[in-house]
Amino acid sequence: FDDGFAPAESQMMLDTLKEKQVKATFFLKGNWMAEEPVLTQTILADGHEIGNHSYDHPQFTKLTPLRARQEIQDQENILIRNHQYSPHPYFRFPYGDRNSKLITMIHDMGYTSIMWDVDTLDWEKDSDYVVNEALTKAHNGAIILMHLGKPTTVKALPLIIDGLRAKGFQLVTISS
Repeated sequence: FDDGFAPAESQMMLDTLKEKQVKATFFLKGNWMAEEPVLTQTILADGHEIGNHSYDHPQFTKLTPLRARQEIQDQENILIRNHQYSPHPYFRFPYGDRNSKLITMIHDMGYTSIMWDVDTLDWEKDSDYVVNEALTKAHNGAIILMHLGKPTTVKALPLIIDGLRAKGFQLVTISS
């Protein structure tokens, strides 16, 4: 799950994950974590993992190297300072916007770039579309991109979990 949006919808998604006993990897923005410390703590307390998704979600290819590093460090600082949690060494570039220099930079910072295999387009499509994308395009080892706190995803999530399990998939975190 990327980003972090509406708190009520985010909590509903966390409730679904807990009810269905699914652990997930969240790539959260630092500014969202600063605004939503209780939800961030719930994600951690529920046993999910958090990777780095920058502080403000900028387009990285348009940043100076110094600003790009600062975006990553600021997100990491929120987790360490506010939650005593070091993010997993995974970084997801906002918008998937990256190049070889940026990938080398994050590697030098101790991170691995994590992209997705299946983009559900949950930020712009309806829940039927999101469910169909996830269930028809999933494959062994696939990383399915969805967004935390989107109403469409709240509705689609239990159907995706049940559908993937019915197809024999095991839902795991990036580090699993």
